[in-house]
Amino acid sequence: VPPPVPGAPLPTRAPAPRILVVGSANVDFTVAAERLPRPGETVTGGTLLVSRGGKGANAWVLGEGRRRGRVTLLNPAPMRDEARDLVALADYLTPNETETERLAGVVVRGAESAAAAARALRSRGAGTVIVTLGAQGALACTADGLVRAPALPVAVVDTTAAGDAFNAGLAVALGEARALPDALRFTSATAALACTRRGAQPSLPRRDQVETLLGARGAAEARLNRRRAAP
Repeated sequence: VPPPVPGAPLPTRAPAPRILVVGSANVDFTVAAERLPRPGETVTGGTLLVSRGGKGANAWVLGEGRRRGRVTLLNPAPMRDEARDLVALADYLTPNETETERLAGVVVRGAESAAAAARALRSRGAGTVIVTLGAQGALACTADGLVRAPALPVAVVDTTAAGDAFNAGLAVALGEARALPDALRFTSATAALACTRRGAQPSLPRRDQVETLLGARGAAEARLNRRRAAP
């Protein structure tokens, strides 16, 4: 940036999105074995990866965020009973299927029941409820209706940080004032890429990687649409 000219007005810049995360840090121990052990079975061998990362508890910042008029996002993982008391403070609530069941008291077995549970959570004061459905993608329940976001196909290696990546991508997209469908596409790509590497923090993708995946996905969809339109 060149130095300012004396007497000239200072250049203005658009304010960058500001995201505050309040949580904790831990260490992940990830073991790759040839197969999943049976209940109670001890297996030996495999490689061990030790990495910093894991899920932070962001819930306790909700009250202060609401008091200051900020957009709040609550990922209720790991699920605790006290999360039910925080639902009404969340502008965006992002539970997975199991967490949705515990929060709403509604059995979730797919998109239809997830939508019913999300509506129940909205009736308790949550703003937008986004239920993550694993390979089925995500479903958002808003005041205007439902928004579906399909999962992006990738070679899955480790899903440890998929939820963390999903919420990080959502926070970035909302901070950039993206419309919800576009925000969910960005978020789904972020979560998908996190599944392609082992560990938690090491698997979180960079923005350019997310945009590359979205670009490749868009190009593939365009080719498919052209084939369908061809006589």
